[in-house]
Amino acid sequence: MLAQPSGRDRVGPLRGPDAFFGACAAGERWLTAHPIGAVALVTGATLLVEWLVREGPSSWDWVWISGMMAVALGLPPAFRLLGFAGHAIDRLADRGVLTGPPEALDQRTRRQAELLGRLCGPVFGLAVLAAFLTRVVGPAPPTGTGVADVGNHVAEVILGCVAAFFVGRATGSGLAIAMLGRRIDAGPWALQVRPGHVDGAAGLKPVGDLFFRQAMIIAIPAVWLIIVLGFKTVAVVGADGLSALQQVVGTGRGWGPWYFVLLLAAVALEVAAFIVPMVSFHRVMVGQKHELERTADQRSIPLHALEETLPTISDEAARRSAEDQISRMREHSLRIEQMPTWPIDALLRRRFTIRNALLLVPVVANAVGLTVESTHWSTLGDIFGT
Repeated sequence: MLAQPSGRDRVGPLRGPDAFFGACAAGERWLTAHPIGAVALVTGATLLVEWLVREGPSSWDWVWISGMMAVALGLPPAFRLLGFAGHAIDRLADRGVLTGPPEALDQRTRRQAELLGRLCGPVFGLAVLAAFLTRVVGPAPPTGTGVADVGNHVAEVILGCVAAFFVGRATGSGLAIAMLGRRIDAGPWALQVRPGHVDGAAGLKPVGDLFFRQAMIIAIPAVWLIIVLGFKTVAVVGADGLSALQQVVGTGRGWGPWYFVLLLAAVALEVAAFIVPMVSFHRVMVGQKHELERTADQRSIPLHALEETLPTISDEAARRSAEDQISRMREHSLRIEQMPTWPIDALLRRRFTIRNALLLVPVVANAVGLTVESTHWSTLGDIFGT
């Protein structure tokens, strides 16, 4: 099911909104199939717009350019998520963890992704358009030309709105995938955990892998912010020497406090995108583990009785049979006891924790710098500066 959805294929000519969104779907398939071409296309278009509206590379908005490149990098894997969701559904069915028709679940997920994409795409595009208009009709900067600036930046506005539209489409698809657990709960599907499964997550690790992949895509804005912070740091340090650490870390003037706020928000969104969609699966796993523990507790009574009679068994074959039975019962109880209640294994949990800790390093460094007297940073600059 890694192929693109076939539900969008229609018989006969498409008209009105269906024709428009059908063309959008074709564009999404092209982006998915040609990720390098997507980056080249978006980067080239952004550079062309910068060349048209600004004098030279020294006056170009490189934060805007890098942001558009980040969008181009994130869209292809975002549109591929539906295929990975279908693959995860198949794996759950093959393992016997998911009961019910997997094809119907995949088709319902794709239909909802299309509906939410049709809603979120225009909303995101109009939001960016409103942001551009607010900037243009507001107080003009000292070097700005007010309304005349509108004509010079029409191409930039169009490019931003188109990019936001496709980001909205990808967001709608991600929301549909995030509601997979609730969709299963609504039936006719059901989940059945497998304690002791080799994947370390009671057979539900494909779910954790799916949302880990989704969180990686949503982490792109956080990575982009860190790159922007890094380049701003290099610019400040390169201009003023290592004493600029006082500005960069000590007071935040080198990077700007809003970058740290946005970084915290981006990391929080990425964490939520990983955890929140798994809450439905977590509840099912907790409920079934409680039922299994109850059964294991009831079986512990005959297990204890068998262990007490074991020393009295003189026949060697009967003794080995009793020992094997005790071992199986103990192993079964241990599997239930050690069964996780989230669809992730220890390795995935560790990878997610380390990744987010690294993303928060700039925020922690800034917070530490703000608690240290500025004279200390100045002294470091005097010692190591040139």
